[in-house]
Amino acid sequence: MDSSPGALALNGSHSLEGEQGEDLSGQFSTTWTIALAVLMALLIVATVVGNALVMLAFVVDSSLRTQNNYFLLNLAISDFLVDDFSGETQQEEEKKKSFAL
Repeated sequence: MDSSPGALALNGSHSLEGEQGEDLSGQFSTTWTIALAVLMALLIVATVVGNALVMLAFVVDSSLRTQNNYFLLNLAISDFLVDDFSGETQQEEEKKKSFAL
């Protein structure tokens, strides 16, 4: 691996904060931050709507109740649960950080 100051590890674990003495928390401009937030929101909405449609189709149309489609239903339900639990965990972390200050 290159040991020059500008070289980064392949997994991105190398921190530039310690070497250059600058904080990287504000590395995106306001425009990029807004664009990334909108993109993230669109992806979340698309995921939730897609999973809801899979579950609705499974409930409404009984001909879709095959062994393979049960697997797809299971994936849609587990995706909802993972999103729910990861969102709650992230909110708890935010609360801990705000109380620690």
